Amino acid sequence: MSTVDPQARSFQEGPATYMLPVSPSLIYLHFPSLSQSSHQNDAQEWNRLDEMHKGIDAFLGHKLSYAPLSEDAKRILEIGWAPHNFLISLAHSLTYRSGSGAWAIQAAETYPDATVTAVDLSPLPPRPLPKNVTFLKLNIVEEELPFEPASFDIIHTRFLLTHLPKWEDVVQRVTALLKPGGWLLVEDIDHIALDDNGGAGPGVQKFYNIYHAFAATQNVDHMVGSKLEGTLKRLNLFSIVNGIEVKCPFHGGSNDPSLHALGRTMRKSLITVYKDLNPRLVAAGLTPEVQQGFFQEAGDRARGLYVKLYMTWSRKK
Repeated sequence: MSTVDPQARSFQEGPATYMLPVSPSLIYLHFPSLSQSSHQNDAQEWNRLDEMHKGIDAFLGHKLSYAPLSEDAKRILEIGWAPHNFLISLAHSLTYRSGSGAWAIQAAETYPDATVTAVDLSPLPPRPLPKNVTFLKLNIVEEELPFEPASFDIIHTRFLLTHLPKWEDVVQRVTALLKPGGWLLVEDIDHIALDDNGGAGPGVQKFYNIYHAFAATQNVDHMVGSKLEGTLKRLNLFSIVNGIEVKCPFHGGSNDPSLHALGRTMRKSLITVYKDLNPRLVAAGLTPEVQQGFFQEAGDRARGLYVKLYMTWSRKK
């Protein structure tokens, strides 16, 4: 077993699995909005999403992925935006939180001779885009993907599957668009905060018990992250399935500036997305008191809370 060291972070390389020991800090988590009035695609929200991308980009050493991507990729597909307000409307219609387009822009700049297609249900922000970026308005759950099979070299999705019903079906549909030898890049999390003993305080536990129970009524699995690698292997669509599990503590302690930056981004993001509640979640039991219990315990450095982020890169057969 050899040791690989991307951006001065050592992790062990096995046949298909990578485990990354990360110094204490935070990494960005993408939680769905609990707001009565959903976050709109305004300058403030786009800036927040840009900052999140910058944090993750720094963590990855300014690379698109840990995958050994080909230098001559010609077609890249980005499906990187999560549902906008699924906790209110998923049972009836699915809408998406528009991204800032940051990953698609980075991919286009990395591969100036490639065509990068960004898929979303909402427009991208009014910002300059590289000439090789195209945008397609599309509901990936309800609509057919209008692309030829085996036509993309790279497909990327980040913090999306954890919000989708029938997420395995989405993975299979998307993989069908990859060329043989193409790479599927998926990053997601388990929506649960733990401590070093594998549990959490009563406030955090109550919050997530209600949160997960309501999501289950919408056929959404918020524990997708830890299932990614096993599912990708079981589908038998890939010759290689690589995965990293990153333990992401809620508080600092690392000498790595990029991890500290991610921590600041996470704190800002949590304040933004959890500051309001929608009526259906309140009716399900997620009251302001429960919300406050979560904030208090998540802010307690002595509890040592963390979540796990999972990054996978898989090569199609």
